Amino acid sequence: MTRARLALVTLIAGALAACHSQPIADTGGNVSTAVAVPQTTIQQFMEQQVNPAAEAAFRSVREVADEKGQRLEQPRDEAAWKQLEAKLETLRDAPAVLTAPGLRVAPPGFKSENPSVESEPGAIQTAIDQNRDDFNKRADRLQIAAAEVLLAAKARDPRGMVKMLESLDRACESCHLRYFYPGDQRAQQVARESYILN
Repeated sequence: MTRARLALVTLIAGALAACHSQPIADTGGNVSTAVAVPQTTIQQFMEQQVNPAAEAAFRSVREVADEKGQRLEQPRDEAAWKQLEAKLETLRDAPAVLTAPGLRVAPPGFKSENPSVESEPGAIQTAIDQNRDDFNKRADRLQIAAAEVLLAAKARDPRGMVKMLESLDRACESCHLRYFYPGDQRAQQVARESYILN
């Protein structure tokens, strides 16, 4: 998604750092852990994990043009590079949570804060459930793109990162346009002009 849009989307935001297993009682009263029940939702996981990681990645390495001239901003020291790597690992690993069986879109009662352009959780859930393979493929694109950005970061290649971050942005926006705000005509037009829709 576009960087500005990433900060604004409230519907797809999120919670715990991982998807945990919760004991499930079988019909005989015994406790089983055979079924993994996600202890988060897409909305929560995106808000608390994915969005902050993506924002940090896009802020860490970027082309800047201002009164001081043009320059490439990048992490200032090794500690900052390591922090960036950790954020990119969060993005790379996010699809394992986003595609977890049983994961719901949002907590009960959650409503879109901008329903004129963002779908309500029930509509998103239906769209994902009816197109699970497509949703999972789009999540895989996030994983691939984030892994490529991470490789550039480990190589301390900020210019390579700028290029790979464009792929990451496109992977995110492609999924969001399809499932989270398909009714946003302005975003759809921008995507068509940028060849994001697919």
